[in-house]
Amino acid sequence: MTTTPLHHWPTGAGEDVAIRRVERGESFPAHAELSWFLDYAGDHDPKTHQVWAVFDQDDQPTACALVLVQPGRTALIFTSQPLLQREIAVFSALIQVCCSSLTKDQAILAQALLWTGDDRQISAFIQAGFVDLATLSYLQLRLHRKFRASSPPAGVHFETWSEGTREQFIEVLEKSYVDTLDCPDLTGLRMMDDVVAGHMGTGEFEPEMWTLMRLEGEAAGLLLMNPVKQAKCVELVYIGLDPKWRGRGLGRCLLEHGLEGCVKGGHRTVTLAVDEINEPALDLYRKLGFSRVDRKRALIKRIGET
Repeated sequence: MTTTPLHHWPTGAGEDVAIRRVERGESFPAHAELSWFLDYAGDHDPKTHQVWAVFDQDDQPTACALVLVQPGRTALIFTSQPLLQREIAVFSALIQVCCSSLTKDQAILAQALLWTGDDRQISAFIQAGFVDLATLSYLQLRLHRKFRASSPPAGVHFETWSEGTREQFIEVLEKSYVDTLDCPDLTGLRMMDDVVAGHMGTGEFEPEMWTLMRLEGEAAGLLLMNPVKQAKCVELVYIGLDPKWRGRGLGRCLLEHGLEGCVKGGHRTVTLAVDEINEPALDLYRKLGFSRVDRKRALIKRIGET
């Protein structure tokens, strides 16, 4: 019998629901999604993987959530699917409990990535205080083993991440946020150390796959790519330019350099997510052969202070 305390959380519909964290070793064979969440969390650190559930009067689970605490003080929240409109308030209460359980050392920002057609689930997150960040297109490129980058313009050269280049990476990363079309509402929500830690925590960080572009000796742009070994691909985590160097084809030059590096490293598949309002980036990706494989809505909630 679990000793995890119950949270009696108001739904806003004149009733409270009983919610508690579900621990390793508990079994709920009749609830497939909760069982899957527990199996997934069971292979990971309980400090970073939490499972929560709503229980009825018979102590049976009716809704569940998986919370993944990630590097950079961000938490991803996944829930089972509300099947009925009247369940939205219950799911909203569950999501609020998940957020309230996180300390500021764990996360200051919660995020949900939801299928664009899941209206009830989206409504539950919005009722829980989340706001729309972006609609994301997920793109994929299958690289030919003979892919080679075009020759870079005169004065361009590339450097990889090291402690010696860390400050230059952070400087151009901050500059790239100016007038960005890539999830602009994220700007300023986290400290730069958290942003860098979050990027490093996506897939597996390999310094040689983080590229700083210099033009005439000045840091002009950066490209961050991380292998995701389980998915057998490389994720393009971030690409950005200092505004003064935009509109000169340098984004394509930088991306082609990174793609050639992927080929040389034996990687054949590159994936990314891009805000659908970012037409210049979408146009570049299409020209290089990326195609859309999925769409999701990203929602966020500020849950702590920096």
